[in-house]
Amino acid sequence: MIETFDLTPSHVGLGDLNEFALLTLVANTHYRILTQGTDATPREIFDKSGEALYPSVFALHLRAPIARPIEAHALWVKLSVGADVRCFGRSFLDVRGVIGRAGEVPETPETWARAPLPSVSWAGAWTLKGEVAMPAPTFVENVPRAAAPPELLSLFRAVQSRGIIAEAEGPSAPSAPVLYPVEAGRDVARGRQMMFSQFVVVMDHAERVFLTERVWPAFPCELVECRTTLERRIFYFGNCRADDVIETVVEARLEKIASPSGEDLPFVPSAVVTLTMALTDKRSRRLVALCETRKLLAIPRTQAGLIREAARMFARHGEHTPMKEQK
Repeated sequence: MIETFDLTPSHVGLGDLNEFALLTLVANTHYRILTQGTDATPREIFDKSGEALYPSVFALHLRAPIARPIEAHALWVKLSVGADVRCFGRSFLDVRGVIGRAGEVPETPETWARAPLPSVSWAGAWTLKGEVAMPAPTFVENVPRAAAPPELLSLFRAVQSRGIIAEAEGPSAPSAPVLYPVEAGRDVARGRQMMFSQFVVVMDHAERVFLTERVWPAFPCELVECRTTLERRIFYFGNCRADDVIETVVEARLEKIASPSGEDLPFVPSAVVTLTMALTDKRSRRLVALCETRKLLAIPRTQAGLIREAARMFARHGEHTPMKEQK
């Protein structure tokens, strides 16, 4: 399904497209696919006993090409959002999405992975009280079947058994966690759990605090504002409600990046910050999520001072070396 609409302040406030909005917009279209042909709303997807189910997300993978950052999609411009949903059995969902300007999203979902556009995929399952459940046949009878389990679901199980996403390139000391109090109305509706896309907001908060306050030398705030996501992988093991406190332990490294050949970019791709995060519920000590993110420092060509600051950060922190916290 491909939907086209104006990107308005109801989606992004006064800014341009961001990760939270991208994930939410794809989720909206995916819900419309699941409820198509029924009179149900997304809150009225039931199992055969009439219990309302929730589509939990286990693993997510977002990618954006350097030449088309997520933020390149401006407020008030028409966007096309494509979503493709497949079922494995009746419980598991394999979702793929892509976003572009009006008319840019190809009609065939199989070509989306090759399109030079921001894209996302996630694996999920229908759940009831935290356990995998099956919706009534009405809600999946028109959804195409997947021949094999979602690839991200298999990866989730591997990460769950290891307890880490990937082995680090070098030893590092764990950082002091960044705290994030979950507030009703801002992060979550009271009585409900956080939406999967809201965890991006928590992770971006921890990232900003870590880079501008924890490491030495600290990154200037103006430089941190130039970062844009190239890739994010999240593995969800739990969820949070209002009044919970999330502790996020962050590790970060820098790496060099070259401009893609043949691209006349309005910014200088100075470096990539690779961050790994572990999110834990402070009260219960439960692991909530693991995340690995690659952020590009995309500095406007007119900001010569920030280009020099980026070079200084690279020289002080080095390449592929864990950034050290202030003592």
